[in-house]
Amino acid sequence: MTNEEKITHIRTAAMEEARAEANAIVKQHEDALRSVFEQHQIEARRQSETRVRAESVTAKQQLNMAMSKAQLELKREMGKIQTELKTELFEEVQLKLKKAKDNKNAFYVFPRQGSSAFTKPAVLGSLNYDIIDINICQDFFTVFTEISPEFRTS
Repeated sequence: MTNEEKITHIRTAAMEEARAEANAIVKQHEDALRSVFEQHQIEARRQSETRVRAESVTAKQQLNMAMSKAQLELKREMGKIQTELKTELFEEVQLKLKKAKDNKNAFYVFPRQGSSAFTKPAVLGSLNYDIIDINICQDFFTVFTEISPEFRTS
């Protein structure tokens, strides 16, 4: 082998070795980039899922707050209407009691709805009725207005 052939052979071997090292470095760099990219994707998905969960929790809390406010408003409205109805009822009862005071043996007759300490069952024709003694009603109304001062009319 001549010197030129030796130089060419050495040059070829060095170039092959350099290419192999370069290819190894490029492959190592590609693997590192691929790994970083996969980690980035995993982290981005995790952050996205966390953000979605947090927004879902916030939305549920806002919905629950709105429902609570609506329920509270409904309860207030129901309480107001209930108080108005109680007031109307007791005003009507008091008015009827005042009308019936002149007649000591007055009775009110209502369609039968169930037994009560203040009613006596009666049958008129083929229908059942409750008969309420006005004197018992007066006593009940007096006791009730002593317990519940907001229904006192005098």
